[in-house]
Amino acid sequence: MISDDLDREFSLSQLVINPKSFKIFSITNPKIPKLKNCKIEERSVSVILNQKEVKISFYINRTIVDVFKDYPKINYNFLVNVEFSEECKNSLLPQLCKLIISKDTVNSIKNILSFVQESAEYKEDLDNYGFENPSTPEQALSCKFTDCEDRSVLFYYLIKSFYRYEILMLEYPNHINVGVAIPNYPKLEFLYDKKKFVICEPADMSKRTVLGSSSFFEKYPNPKVRIHYSKKDFVRNSFICAD
Repeated sequence: MISDDLDREFSLSQLVINPKSFKIFSITNPKIPKLKNCKIEERSVSVILNQKEVKISFYINRTIVDVFKDYPKINYNFLVNVEFSEECKNSLLPQLCKLIISKDTVNSIKNILSFVQESAEYKEDLDNYGFENPSTPEQALSCKFTDCEDRSVLFYYLIKSFYRYEILMLEYPNHINVGVAIPNYPKLEFLYDKKKFVICEPADMSKRTVLGSSSFFEKYPNPKVRIHYSKKDFVRNSFICAD
């Protein structure tokens, strides 16, 4: 887990290398840098959507992904707000609109969950890298292995790309998942700020088509949880599906 105080708004900044300019470079909520001659890679994943195996191919901007490898990972607010590169956004989101998004919101969210779970194999960062290495959304898509943090960040990003629902990052001891305020969802998971949320578990493949269930809670039935990002302005759709 990221060890910073995640409930605060960080104002971390640093001076530009040229001391004569006296300009401040903010490292919070960064925009994707415009770089020339970027290395673009194609990636394909096979996922189960609506009980059918579907192959989805899209592009990863490897140059942008590598830039963020050494970028300070300030907090979860930083991670979920790093946008896809244009190559990734334009090649992936229209496909997900066509294959996943429908008038059946619950089924659409289940399919987004399946896509996130099956886009990479699960492996803890400590086993994969030897240290904690939280990913931005596009980094998570570029990896062969992802853990609960990576999948939760990617799931959060995709939900906020398509819906205006409120979303919460739910942090437990040694685990993280996501809560979504799905309108008219029949099962009450928990109330927060007088709103009903359902828990979505990106890390648990055994709960691929089940919202509000996780093997984590079978092992830890009443865990302590820290809630992040309940502000409405964090949740706005940045991509509209064509009719």
